[in-house]
Amino acid sequence: MKNILLVSYSFIAALIGAGFASGREILTYFALFGRSGTFGIATAAILFFVFIYSVLSVCSVYGFHSLESFLSISHLPFAKKLIRVMLTIFSFAVYAAMLSAFGEILSTLGIKPLTGSIATAAICAAILSLGSSKVFEINGLLGLVLTAAIITCCVYMLRYREYHTFSPISSAAANGSVYSGFNLLSSLPVITVMSRRISCRREAAAAAVISAAAAGTLLMLIYILLATYSGKIPLGELPMLTLAARQSPAFAAIYRAILIIATATTLLSSGGSILEALPLRNAPAAALLSGAGFLLSRVGFSGLINSAYRLCGCIGITICLYIIYLCIAFLKAKNNSVNFRKY
Repeated sequence: MKNILLVSYSFIAALIGAGFASGREILTYFALFGRSGTFGIATAAILFFVFIYSVLSVCSVYGFHSLESFLSISHLPFAKKLIRVMLTIFSFAVYAAMLSAFGEILSTLGIKPLTGSIATAAICAAILSLGSSKVFEINGLLGLVLTAAIITCCVYMLRYREYHTFSPISSAAANGSVYSGFNLLSSLPVITVMSRRISCRREAAAAAVISAAAAGTLLMLIYILLATYSGKIPLGELPMLTLAARQSPAFAAIYRAILIIATATTLLSSGGSILEALPLRNAPAAALLSGAGFLLSRVGFSGLINSAYRLCGCIGITICLYIIYLCIAFLKAKNNSVNFRKY
């Protein structure tokens, strides 16, 4: 059970970054659609489960425990290169967004955003030099703590609401797919590396269920809060921190700490994913990654989420569906002893 939880929450740690924990992503992709945002959340949770279960099942059956070995499920050189390139681009966009978010969060403490981002990039480069596998395992433990902390804070803030109406109803299922697209593809290295702790498809199913349930619960709680307040009060760059500050200064400090940890886990996960995707040595690659990520982070937190994330999501969900298809084909090949080299 310990291994299943570690695998599940390593994915959650990669998912719960500043965009998620601050509510910025959820406001953009779900809360603005009012009650219909629940359809988007349901779509995202289902896609999380299907993708994670498919990848972990193939990894456990065939013994693939790295991105390189997992990509052997496709015998099309172009497809392998495309997945690797797009994964790198997506993870880099997430990495830059998290650096920008660190600057925004630290600015609430009176630290200049530029200074905060530079310091964070330097620290992150040092940690990533340890290697992606070590980073993913540490994040698995932090992911469990973050999940419990965010749920507790959401329940606390929901005990009393000043507003009780939602925004106009419209479809959000498509946004749920887009949201899943960039999160799942950028998390593929996390899932494949951590799959070494999964021994069978039953454990793969359990890890997928826990991951999807935890992500869905967090999405729904934050969605309820943001859909309640959206359009009624200024939510700012970090909506959940804005709502936390309305409770008390002490509660705002607690949630700020949660945001910092959440941003760090996703920052390190995305950095580790890039190290897995690129055949580079850890230390030089980490330094180069942090420098380039800092430059891109100057676009701004909201700008990256509203533009880069959305574009990456549209492409990402297409690639993720292709990966799911390959996983199903490979599992059938195992059962039927069929050569699937045409894929």
